[in-house]
Amino acid sequence: MRLNRSSPVEMSGTVRREKIMDAKTILVVEDELRMRKLIGITLRNRGYQVMEAGDVSGAAKKIGERLPDAVVLDAMLPDRMGFEMCVSLKEDPLTKDIPIIMISGITQGVPGSSESWKRKFHADDYISKPFTLKELVDCVERLLDCGQRGGRP
Repeated sequence: MRLNRSSPVEMSGTVRREKIMDAKTILVVEDELRMRKLIGITLRNRGYQVMEAGDVSGAAKKIGERLPDAVVLDAMLPDRMGFEMCVSLKEDPLTKDIPIIMISGITQGVPGSSESWKRKFHADDYISKPFTLKELVDCVERLLDCGQRGGRP
């Protein structure tokens, strides 16, 4: 019996295509272009598909085109507060189960304020700026892992 073996190049291409098709999609909503691009590159390097928007209007358009598996959402955006968008997404039956990570410098250095903001605006997590990219990636992965198991963080 003869085995049909693919070359390493063919095999890696197949695996890569499968990973892309199975990749979770993250919507990054951040008005600071450099920050948005940096977050996007970091998440893509971790195997995620990334959609980007610089404001709430752009984010709503992206969500209308394709529901993301998670949202990284800046609290302060030029056209509307990210906090308001978070509440709207959590009140909508279509998007209520999408994990949302709020990011903001508003609560920087104020003890316990991240938990308070998280509860007030129904975010699944809240990260104060400045943050490390590792901290953000760990948060995304934790929330997506909890969603796959049907639990909350």
